[in-house]
Amino acid sequence: MLRTPQASSGNRRRQKTRRQLLDAAGAVIAERGIDNATVGEIAERADVAFGSFYNHFASKEEIVEVLLAEIVDRHAEASVAIDAVLVASTDRLARGVMALVHQALTDPLWGLLLVRLGTGRLELAAPLLGLVDRDVRAGQAVGELSADTDAGLLVVMISGAVYGAIYSVVSAQPGGPPALPASLAAEIRAAEVARSVLRLAGVTPSSARTAVARVQKRFPLSERLPPSTDPTRRGASS
Repeated sequence: MLRTPQASSGNRRRQKTRRQLLDAAGAVIAERGIDNATVGEIAERADVAFGSFYNHFASKEEIVEVLLAEIVDRHAEASVAIDAVLVASTDRLARGVMALVHQALTDPLWGLLLVRLGTGRLELAAPLLGLVDRDVRAGQAVGELSADTDAGLLVVMISGAVYGAIYSVVSAQPGGPPALPASLAAEIRAAEVARSVLRLAGVTPSSARTAVARVQKRFPLSERLPPSTDPTRRGASS
C-alpha cells in the first residue's frame, strides 16, 4: 500500500519529534544525571508538549535505554570494521578505549552523557561493558593480557578508569596541550588513557606504548600528530 503525501509528512514530523526528545534527554541527563532528570524537563528542553513525550516513549527508562543503545551501536559498528584488521586483543582494547575517550573529549556533552549512563545504573552499562569484556577475555586466553585478575573484575576496573578519565576532563574542561587543535589534543589524551588501561590489564609499559602507536598509525582519530607532539615518540615515562 502506497503512503499518501500526508502520511509521509506525518511520519517525518514524528521522527523529528522523537529525535528532538532523544537529544533533549541526552542533554538533561548529562547535566543532571539519570535519577534527577524528569520527563517534564526533557519535554521542555525539546520544546514538545509534556503529553507528546508518551506518544514516543513509554517512560524515562525507555528513552534512557534508547540513548545507551545508540552509543553501543555506534561503538559496535566501528568495532566490526576494526576487528577485521586488528588481530591483537591489546590493539582492539586500546582502539575501543581511544575511540570512546576521543569522542567524549571532542563532544563534552556526549562525554558527560556517556559517564552518566555508564555509571548511573550498572545494568544499563552492561551492553557497553560487553565489548570490553570480549577483548579482555580474548586477551587473557592467549596471554596478551594478565590473567592474575578475574576478567569480570578487570572489566569493571577498566570501565571505571575510562569513565573517571572522561569525567575529570569534560567536567573541568581544561585545555589540552598548548597550541594544538581540539581533535589533536583529544587524541593525545585518548592515547594516554589507552596506555594506562593496558598497564592496568598487565601489559608492560613498552608493549602498551607499542600497541597504542600501532593503533594510531592504522586508525588515526584525527589528522596525524606532528613529531614534536606525537605521544608515541616520547620517552618511557609517558
